[in-house]
Amino acid sequence: MINPHAKVVILDGSEDAELLNAIADDSEVAKTIRQSGLGAEERAMLQALYSRSPKSVIEHLRKVVKSGAGCFMEQFYIQYGHKSIGDCGFITIFVEGCSMLVAKALQDTRLYNGQEASTRYLNFSVVPFLNPLETNEGQKIIDTWRSFYERGTNNTELRGNLKQRFPKQADENDKTYERAISARTFDIMRGFLPFSATTFVAWTTNLRQAADRLEILRHHPLAEIREVVELIFDNLRKRYPKSFSHKIRPEQNAYWEKVNESVYYQPAYDPGFSFQHLICQRDLNRYANLFANRPNHADLPNFLESLGQIHITFMLDGGSWRDLQRHRACIIRVPLFETKWGFYPWYLEQLTPILKEEAENIINLQIKRINNLDADPITKQYYLAMGFSAPMRIVGGLPAIVYLLELRCSKTVHPTLRQRAQEMAKAFITAFPIIKIYADLNPHDWDIKRGTQTITDADGRAISD
Repeated sequence: MINPHAKVVILDGSEDAELLNAIADDSEVAKTIRQSGLGAEERAMLQALYSRSPKSVIEHLRKVVKSGAGCFMEQFYIQYGHKSIGDCGFITIFVEGCSMLVAKALQDTRLYNGQEASTRYLNFSVVPFLNPLETNEGQKIIDTWRSFYERGTNNTELRGNLKQRFPKQADENDKTYERAISARTFDIMRGFLPFSATTFVAWTTNLRQAADRLEILRHHPLAEIREVVELIFDNLRKRYPKSFSHKIRPEQNAYWEKVNESVYYQPAYDPGFSFQHLICQRDLNRYANLFANRPNHADLPNFLESLGQIHITFMLDGGSWRDLQRHRACIIRVPLFETKWGFYPWYLEQLTPILKEEAENIINLQIKRINNLDADPITKQYYLAMGFSAPMRIVGGLPAIVYLLELRCSKTVHPTLRQRAQEMAKAFITAFPIIKIYADLNPHDWDIKRGTQTITDADGRAISD
């Protein structure tokens, strides 16, 4: 053995009590940790102590139990400004009943880790839709979207039409096929859900990033986002009063208020498709073997980010933008959704003739109603359905773009995003013929695997049906 001194200790909750038993301490702090496990501050302190005292984690745990982590965090993390200590303590924040707009704002950072409820697994007949203007006209808009969504998802003719277009094969499971048809139905009808539909979002972050991100969002131009941020702050201060005792600097607040007010939303680019880069061919040639020999499902090494960035612009609907934004390795800013960019045509093309005519009439009526609301464009977003389009812009390096293209060209991806991903993949292949990518460019977009994308219990029963 090359290194007989190496030892690994993993703290995941199950070993917390075992380690505490090893130090044989019966203090109140030790009892609390045995009962509920090490918290974010205790874990941050344990890691920080390595920087000054290279002793075993068991020795450091004695110090945590003896002095507690709160005062340590206040002194070294807050007062001394050692922000890296805050990076070591992780928490998970659950926000329930917020609008789609709030969820996207929380996720609008490359450091976001978490999950959001899928539109395929929420019963929108009972999910609250917000009406921030609290006007009768605003409620009419919301009720109209909900009513048409419910008619579409329960429409037997639409499901029958889908079964004619995508008939069940002899070797396909009946339940899986029916779930795939249901998924396709929800994919179509999600375009008629307004951004005011409430959702559930989870955010796993560390003490530092929570404070930094929330400090920016507390100046967001949307009032609901500011309200939710204050709710999160209140809960964090109660749970971690020492780690969230930052001083409020007026000049910093003024700066972020100005930033959010003037440039939070992405500027509106030309709605046409464009693919641009300044990556040098000579640099690419150095890694020709690396590109040629990469197997499917293997990521490109991160150092290739240094070769340069790729800029892609195109039009996309709000529903698929929610999916696209999950690619945190890229910079994908939040667009401002407005009626002027129109409704993404794919959603209408999938409807039966009767439903399509009704949808077109409803969209025209809703556009007039929304444009006549006495509200600013930011607030009007609540009343827009997610099928409305907006100009998008993606900025990313080679590894991030290749990963995005290979994943989003899959047949299990929502068709409107898959169409754009295939367009991007073709442009990528033209620009970088030396780079081998595994993108499914087949125009056929039906895959019964959509019926298998559900969460199951230990016995294989679907939890998310």
